[in-house]
Amino acid sequence: MLAPALTILLSSFLLFLVQPIIAKQILPWFGGSAGVWTICLMFFQLVLLLGYTYAHWLTRRRADSRQFVLHILLLLVSCLTLPIIPAPFWKPGHDTEPALQILGLLAATVGLPYFLLASTAPLLQRWLSDATNSSIQVRSIYRLFALSNLGSLVGLLSYPFAIEPFATVHVQAWVWSCAYALFVVCLVSYVCRRWRRPDLFHLQTLSGAAPEAAPSPVLYAYWIGCAALGSALLLSVTNQITQNVASIPFLWIVPLSIYLLSFVICFEGRSGRGWYQRRYWITPAMLATAAMAWALSANQANLSIYLALPVYAVGLLLGCVMCHGELARSKPNPEYLTHFYLSLAAGGALGGLLVGLVAPQVFNSYWEMPLALVAVAGLGVYGCSEEMRLLPRTSWTANCIIAALSTALILLLLGALPSALDPYPLEWAKIVKGDARWGCAALLVMSALLLQKYRLSRAVALTALLCTLTFDWGYYHSLSTGTELVVRNFYGALRVEGSSAGAWHIRTLAHGVVVHGTQIMEPPLSEMPTTYYGESSGIGRTILIEHISVGSLRIGSIGLGAGTLAVYARPGDLFRVYELNPAVVDIAQNQFTYLKDSKARIELVLGDARLSLEREIAQGAFNRPEQRFDILSVDAFSGDAIPVHLLTREAFASYARLITPDGVIAFHLSNRYLDLAPVVGQIARDAGFQAVLVADRPSAIGLLSPSDWALVTRSTTFLQQPEITAYSTPIVPRSGLPVWTDQFSNLFQILK
Repeated sequence: MLAPALTILLSSFLLFLVQPIIAKQILPWFGGSAGVWTICLMFFQLVLLLGYTYAHWLTRRRADSRQFVLHILLLLVSCLTLPIIPAPFWKPGHDTEPALQILGLLAATVGLPYFLLASTAPLLQRWLSDATNSSIQVRSIYRLFALSNLGSLVGLLSYPFAIEPFATVHVQAWVWSCAYALFVVCLVSYVCRRWRRPDLFHLQTLSGAAPEAAPSPVLYAYWIGCAALGSALLLSVTNQITQNVASIPFLWIVPLSIYLLSFVICFEGRSGRGWYQRRYWITPAMLATAAMAWALSANQANLSIYLALPVYAVGLLLGCVMCHGELARSKPNPEYLTHFYLSLAAGGALGGLLVGLVAPQVFNSYWEMPLALVAVAGLGVYGCSEEMRLLPRTSWTANCIIAALSTALILLLLGALPSALDPYPLEWAKIVKGDARWGCAALLVMSALLLQKYRLSRAVALTALLCTLTFDWGYYHSLSTGTELVVRNFYGALRVEGSSAGAWHIRTLAHGVVVHGTQIMEPPLSEMPTTYYGESSGIGRTILIEHISVGSLRIGSIGLGAGTLAVYARPGDLFRVYELNPAVVDIAQNQFTYLKDSKARIELVLGDARLSLEREIAQGAFNRPEQRFDILSVDAFSGDAIPVHLLTREAFASYARLITPDGVIAFHLSNRYLDLAPVVGQIARDAGFQAVLVADRPSAIGLLSPSDWALVTRSTTFLQQPEITAYSTPIVPRSGLPVWTDQFSNLFQILK
């Protein structure tokens, strides 16, 4: 079993390693959006389903040698698609649908190799079960599934820490392609040996035992449902923590690693039976599910990162262990192994489709996570009921009464009773504040364990379900309160929030936890620049200085936000904006008045800025000096999905062709987790420009926000202006940081 085990390990390693490799290659083509990763995950889940379907179809006849010939031919043909480097014609146009474009690109570039890698684990396990006459080996066949997920976990974690820092994108693609060729050699070698070896009858045939009954349609539905729930929970939690908790790059690695780890836990240990046992896992999973629902609604859906991330990580692990544990405990005899894996893959693909494609079309915000938590709590109630069915019964009435009382007490202590039931807020009852919340949490855990001991575990599950429903309602209420508009598309969910300050009505545009603009709606304050764009900010000082020295300005901006920069424009100015997200353009034009009231001529270009600029340069749009920008603002680095392709040597070369000889390129680098200034400094020095950093820290508490702007120019006169020299500092180089290029960049090198 060693040779097939190593082959499965290599295939699963390559299976998950290829995902970040191919995603990093195509991210620049689609604006660096986080939606690219979601669509990639959905594609890989669909191809995984196709691979499992192929393995099931191929092995339905045991003694047919044609299955070996066909598989060898497909392996050899797949090598013709190497290396996995997308062709340039897949670059999107301005009117193409990004999701469909990405799916087509992935299918053409890596579809067949990924399809064959996905089919390897179930195919080899099925062949092994056919050729095994030992009861111990038959029982341990499913352990290879745990090994497969362990290989996937290693492949996923190796990329950011052991591969990306040391290799360019093309080198990564070529090395992966060579490793895939090695996998093909190993698998073809094993298939040829297996082909020449006569099949042994199944253990049940040798022992004279009657064959196991085929799984029922209900069991198939249960497998698909549990797998779909685990997949939906993974993607919805990933969306939540990357969009609405913390804009930290690569934070998606954490939930995906937890998801893979849960498979290892459920299919490894206890001689292949896995570590999942209902009586030990369901109660913690229920408590964690309710805690995640609470984290959604706590503090008006804006819980601290230091509390939210551990709650979501632990909750995801326990929730996935329960979903996948239910799969593991109901797995069939290896005779129906491919049926089981096919159902598992179908559920995973279904969950991915629901979150990746259906949810953005149906929901205007991220409502899939609250629904997934309710489903997890419902699965816990079912699991507890099944577990208690085999033991001396306690009445459902007692469990329901205890659950209702427990839920009411918990909500009272949290101050989370619905307003209809809590007309007179009891501030003294809201004891879960500060350090007291940890004591309350410990008390709840102890109470849950006591209920389980006295065979009232259904009460725990029902309490978790009721609390989850209540917290989900609180989440909906908190997002609805003060929200004037919510729009969701491929690029994420945008919210326009309204608030009041005295007689003034204020609107704010937010994408998750990142603010993209704020405006006081009543004139004359509606023409006041706010947030990162105040007159003391780097971009504010630059525009004011250039108006004095140049006169009428041509201002370019990569990134629109609410359109705040348009307030600086004067009659005769041109304000040309390159914006990736069409929803941002619609909101800026209809929900804010910066663009409407601007005295400049406004031009909007929809699509990825770099691709749009490259097309315009090729068409000669900036050949004459009078066509170039006096100021170019590059404002795209505040969120979690950093568009690295806008911070490379090649990108800067394009920017240099867009500006006048004395023009200024202003990079907005305000980011809580990344120190981007050294990257800009390196690129500027490499191109022969000078760069300074203006770190604006407004003292007044109001609508101005702290900001960091790097100003890059050839003009010594501009840098010697008093308004610049007095408020700017040189950019300190970071040791060991190379110039970023389209082929090499590494965000981990610049983490704060």
